[in-house]
Amino acid sequence: MQHHFTKAIFITFLVLSQLIFLPPSSAAQYNNNAWQQQQAAQRDARMAADRARMNARMAANRAKIAALRAAENAKREALRAADNAKQNAKNVANQNKINALRSTQNQNLLKNQKIQNARILQKTTQNLQKQRAMERAVQKTIQNQKQQVANDNQLKIKQKLNKLKELKQRKDREKRKKDLANKNKNKQGETDVLVTQTLKNAPPRLASNQPQFSEKATKRLVDPKTIIFSQDSINGTFKDGRSVRDLAASLKNGSIKPEDVPAIRTVERNGQLVSIDNRRLSAFREAGIPIRTRPATAQEILQAQKQGKFSAGETGSDTIRIRRQ
Repeated sequence: MQHHFTKAIFITFLVLSQLIFLPPSSAAQYNNNAWQQQQAAQRDARMAADRARMNARMAANRAKIAALRAAENAKREALRAADNAKQNAKNVANQNKINALRSTQNQNLLKNQKIQNARILQKTTQNLQKQRAMERAVQKTIQNQKQQVANDNQLKIKQKLNKLKELKQRKDREKRKKDLANKNKNKQGETDVLVTQTLKNAPPRLASNQPQFSEKATKRLVDPKTIIFSQDSINGTFKDGRSVRDLAASLKNGSIKPEDVPAIRTVERNGQLVSIDNRRLSAFREAGIPIRTRPATAQEILQAQKQGKFSAGETGSDTIRIRRQ
């Protein structure tokens, strides 16, 4: 705009200078030309002014538009910043919630881990206790097996020793039987003399084959330890199949009374009572209960001698061996 205004002033100055310095003959023409030029200059000036105003308006509009755009951009930036701030706040809040949840989850996981570790420790302790109990049971079983083996070995050794002892005793008995058989003739006279003396010393009721005993005599109780055995060994069972130890146990617990057992038959030798019913005497000795006794008849003495019931010799034996149960 300023450029066009300067141009119009320059043209006006040029025209005026020509009017001053031109000759008079051409003054009219010059004036006409100057007027035209002046009109053109004015028109150009107006056009320039219009252009300047238009440009100013356009610049102002551009400035307004730029200001509006700047304001819009600022507003948009402010909104964007506010949205970003809100979003950041939301993100921070969400992150805090996530962190809180993670912290809670970590605490729960830690708690669950502690509970699981406690359970594992308890289970491990229980398994260890069970294992130790099993080890103790195994050790006890091994000890019992060792003890059983030792007992079995001892039992086997004892059985072997008993067998050897029985074999030796059997040989001794066979030898004694042979000796007795060889000496039977010589002892027959002595036996007759013993029977005769027994009959002489015995009351008159012993002379009969079926002796009659008074009620007082059959109820006489004697300590079984004061009576000795006429045999060195006996069979472990009675004729009815009952064992000697069963009778002893029944006498101990009272299921069988001494009065229910027949009185044992005895012979007096050198002031000592000798029993010829050795199994009953052994049962009463084991039970520790007094036993009923009665004197044996001559026929019972002879029959006992034939049956070999005086294998312990003339003096008898205070102990006896049970051959089998």
